[in-house]
Amino acid sequence: MIIVTSLLSVGIMLVPIPKLIAFHPRHYTISIIVYWLLDMIKGLCITFLAYLIAGWIAAYLAAIIAVVAAIFLTKCNTFAVAAGSTLVLSPILIVVGALAFLISLFITKYYFLSTYFTVASVSIFGFVLAAHLAVWATIVCLGMMVCLEQRSHFRRYRRGLEKQINW
Repeated sequence: MIIVTSLLSVGIMLVPIPKLIAFHPRHYTISIIVYWLLDMIKGLCITFLAYLIAGWIAAYLAAIIAVVAAIFLTKCNTFAVAAGSTLVLSPILIVVGALAFLISLFITKYYFLSTYFTVASVSIFGFVLAAHLAVWATIVCLGMMVCLEQRSHFRRYRRGLEKQINW
């Protein structure tokens, strides 16, 4: 069953979301939000279907495989896929993560720094709020993969090339 859920997670990650959305210059922000939400739904569907098919262990494994597939196989938002997977594993951590992301984004004005702060806060609160050690280990693993994907942004930040978000 775990092999079936692994194949299912890779198959769902290969769905070409950017080809389904037309990026129009006037509605670019709306397109980005829809793109992000669809990537989040992909992570949610993968983890929930794995839970329904084979239980919690398969859901943990499918969440990790989905983020790995998002990094290496497709061009999608790894942060959104990890958020969708975390929504199934521990829904309260999504609220904590969203608040941490928005607060740190308003303070720092850098997307990647907000991502790092969100991963740190979700990992710390996950240690307190998660029901099982496997949930916390999965969330920490997802967070490390998201941080590894964002390392090019950190290099640009050190060189002074990373752009701030203007409000």
